[in-house]
Amino acid sequence: MFGHDRFEAYQLAIKFVAQTTSIFALVPAGNANIVDQLKRASISVPLTIAEGSGKTTSIDKKRFYAIARGSAMECAALLDVLVAYLLISPGHGLGPNPGPCLFNLLGQRRRPGPEPRLRIYPAFLSK
Repeated sequence: MFGHDRFEAYQLAIKFVAQTTSIFALVPAGNANIVDQLKRASISVPLTIAEGSGKTTSIDKKRFYAIARGSAMECAALLDVLVAYLLISPGHGLGPNPGPCLFNLLGQRRRPGPEPRLRIYPAFLSK
């Protein structure tokens, strides 16, 4: 067993890849670009988790897990696009999105409260 096998996010990502194959048959011809993008994005999630788990520094691990989380969010957006194009129904029967697990894996749980404010200073104030 490799290190990445123990992550719940990895296990969910593998299940998600298997479940997306049922969508490919539902999408009519002429939409290969969306299907191809979903294939690539969904495969990227477990591969990037596995690659990140092999890194030796925590900074490298977090960077790869953040990339995997981004790919998971891309999958969610692609499913939304397929629904918006009326190519699949909103209840397409897929299991859980691995995105939340990846978010927890990164240790970046969203805390309730106001959004942080950006401080933008005009150029003339810095003189």
